[in-house]
Amino acid sequence: MESLDVSICIGEELLTLNGKPKCRASIPLDALRRHLCILGTTGSGKSTCAAIICNELATLRIPTLILDRTGEYATSLGKQPGAMVLRPGEN
Repeated sequence: MESLDVSICIGEELLTLNGKPKCRASIPLDALRRHLCILGTTGSGKSTCAAIICNELATLRIPTLILDRTGEYATSLGKQPGAMVLRPGEN
C-alpha cells in the first residue's frame, strides 16, 4: 500500500526560540496508522488535543476508535458523523 503524504493540523506554534518563522503543528497520517496515546499532566491540554485529532480525522472520514473509561469524550466526540458511543454493560 502506498504511503499517503497527508497530515492533520493540530495547531500552530505560539512562539519560536530558534528565530525561525512560526509553523503549523501537524501529524502525518502515516504516524496514526496504529495506536496513539496522549500523556501529560493535569491541565496540559490532553483532552483538547484528542478532540482536535478526532475532529480532523472525522473531517477526512477516517474511522477512529476512542477508548474512554471516564466518559469524558462521549458527549463531545459522540456527535461526530459516523460516531457510535458504546457503554460497557449496556451495549
